[in-house]
Amino acid sequence: MENPQQKYKVWWDEKEKIGRINVAGETNTEITEKIIEEGFKLAEQYGNKIGWLVDATGVTKPILTIQARKAMSEAIKLIGQGKLAIAGESTLVRVITNFVLTAVGKKNVKFFLTEEEALKWLKEE
Repeated sequence: MENPQQKYKVWWDEKEKIGRINVAGETNTEITEKIIEEGFKLAEQYGNKIGWLVDATGVTKPILTIQARKAMSEAIKLIGQGKLAIAGESTLVRVITNFVLTAVGKKNVKFFLTEEEALKWLKEE
């Protein structure tokens, strides 16, 4: 679902057979919770083993609140066994995400500079 005011989009990519999340601009707890809610709907529909590609290349100010990090932790736990690829160059996005990933013990996650690199990894067995 696309939301022009919040600058995010969550959808099923039929061609690549993955869940996709694009985020741009400033993020906050409310946006994070909406993205997670929409992501859960996709996961329920397509199963918890699907791959996910999060394109955070357009994020200018990542979330820093405790509530937002907690929501991210819960979402990552519920992603299940699928791969999670995060595209983006922001050091702060990487630091925050690594903190959350370490806390939940999710291992099947990688960071990439480009969407193309992320898609290639997602397709690998």
